[in-house]
Amino acid sequence: MVSQATVQGRVNAGLAKAAQTLGVPCQQYRPTNSVSPIASANLIGSLQVLFDTNPSLRQTVPRQRQKPEEWYAAFDATDVQIGDYLVTPTPETYFVTTLDPFRPARTVLCNRVVTISVPGTMPLAGFNPGYGGDIRPNEPIVASGWPAALIKGPRGETGDVKLPGDTKLPWEELLLPAIPGATLRNDMVVTYSDGVETFRLILSMVEFTSLGYRCTAILETA
Repeated sequence: MVSQATVQGRVNAGLAKAAQTLGVPCQQYRPTNSVSPIASANLIGSLQVLFDTNPSLRQTVPRQRQKPEEWYAAFDATDVQIGDYLVTPTPETYFVTTLDPFRPARTVLCNRVVTISVPGTMPLAGFNPGYGGDIRPNEPIVASGWPAALIKGPRGETGDVKLPGDTKLPWEELLLPAIPGATLRNDMVVTYSDGVETFRLILSMVEFTSLGYRCTAILETA
């Protein structure tokens, strides 16, 4: 009787052959701590990868901006783990979320690099020191330099001030792999830059599964 491991080895060989023919050479990184997961110290090596937006790998469906987790990858999965980053020559950065038997891997296409910190509060006398507000220089950093996927929500939230010229505060969904040595919690601060401006988001919902983190965050305005 043929074992699952034997069949999986043949599947890996077939996916590797497809990647060798149509794929691109990627730098493979494996995070070891909460800082800069795609630093040179975390480089595993080079891996030939074929990316597609369809698990059939037929290269017929164009990408969609609102679906960064709808990316599938063919490669030899022998030395790949969930949470590994794959960086293409373009460069585009993906992280691996699933490695199911007999199927292509599922990956997430990253569009931002984020830093995550714990809000710092001003110490005041009384029962609730948090009334002093956040002090940004006092925010302990939980993780820094992490490529992630940030997806704009379809609607926003009205701010507390509700001035006539106010626009709604955008919600975003954040996708990240597991972070060694760190655990994300509600109320943490996510910071990123678009090259012109720096943005701060507050985590309001954190879900962690075998696929990594899926978080909801809202833009901080003050």
